[in-house]
Amino acid sequence: MEIDKQTAARRLIHSAIRCTCMRGDPLAIHILIVSASDVIRDCAKERGIKLKHDIMESIRPEMRKEVADVLRKSHNFLRHANKDADTTIDVSRIDVFNDGLIALTSAMYHERFGENTKHMSLFRVLTVLNYPHLMTEEYRRLQSPNPGWTELTTASHEERYDLMRTMLETDAVLLSEVGH
Repeated sequence: MEIDKQTAARRLIHSAIRCTCMRGDPLAIHILIVSASDVIRDCAKERGIKLKHDIMESIRPEMRKEVADVLRKSHNFLRHANKDADTTIDVSRIDVFNDGLIALTSAMYHERFGENTKHMSLFRVLTVLNYPHLMTEEYRRLQSPNPGWTELTTASHEERYDLMRTMLETDAVLLSEVGH
């Protein structure tokens, strides 16, 4: 079975979302979502498309340095093992960054390929509800919850992941998106 770059990016994003809601390993999730982001960015660049939802543009200006530092450190840690095999990395807050990366990468995916999935829509809403202080006002406005998702808006931070996991396991549309 052969797949194209769009399908690969979509599958990586869906896997990152599912792993996050199942409380999977944050480092593995990070690798999935950074890989998807790289594919989307490269596909956009190859077509001469400048993505307005690029990661740093959707983060509040006062948070950009911290986000850039985490991204740079994790990127270098994973890519340069042959040069610094004994180096360690702090992954204690990587889950917060992963959530933002998943949301923004799914917005980049929509922008580049013109497709949006229920996985991606739900997770962007979940992220804005969980971390409104990190996102720009414009980005928060674009991610308003679907009226059918009122449980997400009233739930606590942790309950939102449980609700999303239940939806991923039972919703027919979400189940049909797995592996596609």
